[in-house]
This record gives sequence, C-alpha cells and structure tokens, in this order.
Amino acid sequence: MAFENASGEWTSVAKRSVHKTNIGGRKFALRRHDEKGTATAEILSPGHEVEVTRLDRELLVPLVVDGQVIDSHTGPAGTLAAKQFHSEVKKSLPAQGLRLVRGDAAIPTKFV
Repeated sequence: MAFENASGEWTSVAKRSVHKTNIGGRKFALRRHDEKGTATAEILSPGHEVEVTRLDRELLVPLVVDGQVIDSHTGPAGTLAAKQFHSEVKKSLPAQGLRLVRGDAAIPTKFV
C-alpha cells in the first residue's frame, strides 16, 4: 500500500492490523506448487520481482494495461471466466486447505 504526499511522491506504508504482518510497498506474489500440482506456499516479495519457475503461478493479474481495460476481465464473460478459474485453482489446494476454520491459512505465506 502507498500514499502520495504533498510533493507528489509515493511513500510505502504497511497496513496496521493486530492479526497480520505486512510490509509496505509494491508486492510480487506467486503460488508455489509441488511436482503433483498441489499448492505448497504463497510467496510474497515486497519491492522486487521473484523468479517464477514452472511450478509457480503468478497471482497478480493485470486488469488495465497502458490505460486500457482488459475486456476479457469485464462483464458477464469476465465473471464466468473468473468463476471457472476459481473452480480450477481451488483443486490445487492441499486437502487441509479445504477444512479451515475462520482465520486459518490454506497454505503458508512466505516473504522473500
């Protein structure tokens, strides 16, 4: 998260929450999988890109590129595509990831 100061410069800020650890600034995020395709961790990197391997899936999806909205993400077709994508990626969660109580993480988050 960031905010723009009076000079027009962007400053990184961390969210404040009793239950969350966070580092301010732009994040790069991916989900790491084992050889069987099961998700093993979410990798978050504040401020620098992380090498994406064949076992990883990037989590951030551009919705606007060069000021242009990506049409495939909008309207009824975009909603249907998101629903189908969610259904598919949910299959990659480990079994314990589907038996959560409120507040539990399905897989660990690692900051690198």
